[in-house]
Amino acid sequence: MIGRGARSVVARGDARSGSSRDGGGLSPRAPRGPSSPSSPSSPSSPSSPRGTSGAASRRRGRPKPLRTLAGAALLAASCAALTPARDARAEAPYRLGPTLRAPPARVVTLAPSLTEIVLELGARRALVGVSRYDDAAEVSALPRVGGYLDPSPEAILALRPDLLLVEPSPGNRAVVERLAALGVPVLVLPLRNVADTLTSIRAVADALGRRDEGAAATARLEGALSRLRSCAGERTPRTLVVYGWQPLVAAGPGSFADELLSLVGAANAAAGLAGPYPTLSVEAVLASEPAHVLDASGGHGAMPPLEAFAPQVHKLRTSAFFRPGPRLVEAAEELCAILRPADGPAADASREVRGLAPKAGARGQR
Repeated sequence: MIGRGARSVVARGDARSGSSRDGGGLSPRAPRGPSSPSSPSSPSSPSSPRGTSGAASRRRGRPKPLRTLAGAALLAASCAALTPARDARAEAPYRLGPTLRAPPARVVTLAPSLTEIVLELGARRALVGVSRYDDAAEVSALPRVGGYLDPSPEAILALRPDLLLVEPSPGNRAVVERLAALGVPVLVLPLRNVADTLTSIRAVADALGRRDEGAAATARLEGALSRLRSCAGERTPRTLVVYGWQPLVAAGPGSFADELLSLVGAANAAAGLAGPYPTLSVEAVLASEPAHVLDASGGHGAMPPLEAFAPQVHKLRTSAFFRPGPRLVEAAEELCAILRPADGPAADASREVRGLAPKAGARGQR
């Protein structure tokens, strides 16, 4: 875990950077106890074995004033590093490790959403590594550095990144904090909802020195989403979004898909369940009486028998339902195509914004 003090030590020790902005680790963790291997220990501890004694030993063991100050500073920094990290559910992007002094020339991303943000900002040439799940054509030849939950620190360090873009997760926290301690600048970007997505696009744009491109991208997305609002009409159809069939996992309250359903004017059939990704039985699905079942599983797990809903089960084509990023308009458009009335102003609004958010693989090098 990287506490405030530890990050300051890292920053001061890097000749290229200063102290980083205050912020905790990627998720809360209890501090290590005194028996931890990382806990500071005094070289002159009374319990330490010594081969000599008396005045000569005391003279030899007496620390010089400069060493005492340095030791005290290191001890204070180490103790600060052992304080609990703040909650991973940060309200805004934050940094770990050294502070950037110039726009980065070598960027590594740990999630497809983050890669798509960099591509949307026209910074493809800065990318030097991506996750194993990235499928955009522009990054097909780039090295893979592991997954969102299990990034490889060795693969990341080998690419010598100037900036590592991360979506926070308990699974990747330890690796990311270790990389920050080793001097890799990190930008942590929560991506839970539409507001997070727009904020993260602006934050990445600032970090890449592309603020104008970030402002233009967020303005396009906000305009497109505004025109797609309530495209489902006045019916507010009950809709269930399924992320996996075995077990059956749905988009519950607070999930990204739940927000998209609300945006287009649909009612989430799983809104009354607990948590953003609840597990349901087939009986619970039947009891929720959805007018539409949206299959966002990507083929993961065989669909259980839902003959009663066969005409209403729609396989979603876009991966944007799992990737809060610049393609979120693509996800909203697909919802509108399924749920909206066949004709009317809502259909015209959807056609009007089509093409504003390019699909992965359709962007140029820019």
